[in-house]
Amino acid sequence: MSGLSFGIGLPVAFDVLQAVGGLGNLALVGTVLYSKDVRRHSTWISFCCAWVVSSVSYLFLAFGGEQVSNNQPPFQYCLISAILSYGAPVLTAFAMLSVVIQLWFTVAAITMRHEQQPSPFRNYLLVAMPYMFWLVIILNSVIMGLINRGRVRRANSGLYCVIDNGIPGKINTVLCVLAMIATLGIEASIGIKARRHMRSVGSAQLPIGMLVRVVLFTAAGVVAIAMSFIFVTRVFSPLPNIFIALMPIAAVLIFGTQADILGIWFCRRRKASHDARGRISSTEKLIA
Repeated sequence: MSGLSFGIGLPVAFDVLQAVGGLGNLALVGTVLYSKDVRRHSTWISFCCAWVVSSVSYLFLAFGGEQVSNNQPPFQYCLISAILSYGAPVLTAFAMLSVVIQLWFTVAAITMRHEQQPSPFRNYLLVAMPYMFWLVIILNSVIMGLINRGRVRRANSGLYCVIDNGIPGKINTVLCVLAMIATLGIEASIGIKARRHMRSVGSAQLPIGMLVRVVLFTAAGVVAIAMSFIFVTRVFSPLPNIFIALMPIAAVLIFGTQADILGIWFCRRRKASHDARGRISSTEKLIA
């Protein structure tokens, strides 16, 4: 199957969007790690790192020029592309879940009117959880690929490789849906807690900005997961791949457009950083 099933336009658009999103998330991580004026919770950093991994995973076939080749990629190269493309959605879905869980603990501490106590074990677990599920998918895809060598091929879109026996794609989709259901459930709980708190004492201390950002990104994630059923259907369309490629950019735009980060990026150093600190609450910095 040629890598040009949808023409050269789809690979170019897909690769550009993935590269922009990956570099944007990498810039966010670098900003947090190297700036004294920008602080974020470890789950937020892990979330951005997950999108960098996702972008690299989907671009793997492009790195070797195998997207537009008229021949199938070498087996080993195609297998790596397949296992990375199956692992990426699970990694990002559970990274989002970790952010929402941390947000729940933050809001719960505020609504119960006690200071949130640091929990290193919980932080480690929330950071590690997405990568644990990612490794499970990676290992399963490796096994499936080695057992079904003849079914490892470039997808009809030409963008990445797949294992054409249906099992890795189904496992991938089920885990993503489960992560999204859990995310939506926890967000509903957060919304209930926040509403009750605002009715009694107002919105003081609540990370309203982060709540809005999480809801917006979750909505985008629901659309992307719905589109990701490309992995378990025989309906071929470029639209799901475009949505997949837009998700890392959505992460940058939704989570990276806060005043303190923009102040660093646009070199409004001293004054901007102090102003930004004043506008972003300390509770929001824990999870923002």
